[in-house]
Amino acid sequence: MLIEHLRFLGNRLFRWRSWTFLLAALFLILERNRFYYPFGSHAVDILFEMGCFGVSMIGIVIRGITIGHIPKGTSGRNTKRQKAACLNMTGLYSITRNPLYLGNYVIFLGLSLLSQSWEIVTINTFLFVAAYVPIILV
Repeated sequence: MLIEHLRFLGNRLFRWRSWTFLLAALFLILERNRFYYPFGSHAVDILFEMGCFGVSMIGIVIRGITIGHIPKGTSGRNTKRQKAACLNMTGLYSITRNPLYLGNYVIFLGLSLLSQSWEIVTINTFLFVAAYVPIILV
């Protein structure tokens, strides 16, 4: 019964999956009020921000590699329903079943780390999992 409910929820969330980042952005904006320089150093802050940027860039690279190797008829920017004619098992899909979502999470993680708050990273990870696990089940 739980799996059925998650699949129902996944069908609903599938249409709105691109908007997940806006909720994370809200948490980041609220958290910026508590900004501080790590170790009291502007230079360390710049390095930290470059590291966060690097994490997000890894996610973009994952998405780029995935999109660059998608055969026709297996994926698309559809929001109403699934349209894949066959299952893609090439490229990064041979390693993980959802490389685009993995890339999204890594981008999401880099943005969350900018908050310098493990609470925000944890909340955003939970929100990501809560939104994408039902979608993946579908």
